[in-house]
Amino acid sequence: MEPLASPNPVFSARNDRLQYSLPVVISAIPIVGLTYAFLKDPAGESAGFRENPGLIVFIGFLLLVLGYFCYQMLDKREKLVVEPTGIWTSKYKRIDWEQVSSLAFQSATGRYGGTRLIIGLRASGRELRFDVSGLDRTPEEIRCALKAHSAGFDIAFPDEATEVAS
Repeated sequence: MEPLASPNPVFSARNDRLQYSLPVVISAIPIVGLTYAFLKDPAGESAGFRENPGLIVFIGFLLLVLGYFCYQMLDKREKLVVEPTGIWTSKYKRIDWEQVSSLAFQSATGRYGGTRLIIGLRASGRELRFDVSGLDRTPEEIRCALKAHSAGFDIAFPDEATEVAS
C-alpha cells in the first residue's frame, strides 16, 4: 500500500541527512589518502601495500561503510507519514487510526540509545516499535502531529516518555 493518499503529505519524516555526513567524511578520508598515495607513487615504492591482502580487505570494508552512509544520507524516502486516516511507517506500512489503541514514546538508554514510537494495536494487543531517533523531525514534533491527526479517535497518549535500558 502506498504511504500517502494524496501527493501532499500532512506530516512526514525522512532520514536526518546531517546525522550521516560526519561518518561519510570520516570513512572517505582514508580512502582518498590511500588512493592518492597509490596514484602519486612514481617509484613504485608502495608495491608491498598494493599486494597486501589485509590492506585490500580494509579498503574494501571502508568502501562498504562509505557506500552505506552515502546511501543513508541521500535516501529521500519518507520513513513516517501521519495523516488524517492513519499512520504509515516504512517498517509496518499502513496502520489506520481505528486499529491504534495507544501511542507513546520510549527513550532507550544504554548501548543502543534512541527514541522509539510505540504503537499499541487494539485487536491483537501487540505493540509495534518504530525507531524515530534518526529522523529529521523531533519526537515532540511527531507527538504533536499524532495528537492533532488522531483527535477524533479513542487513542491513549501516556504523558511521559518511559526510559528503558537496551
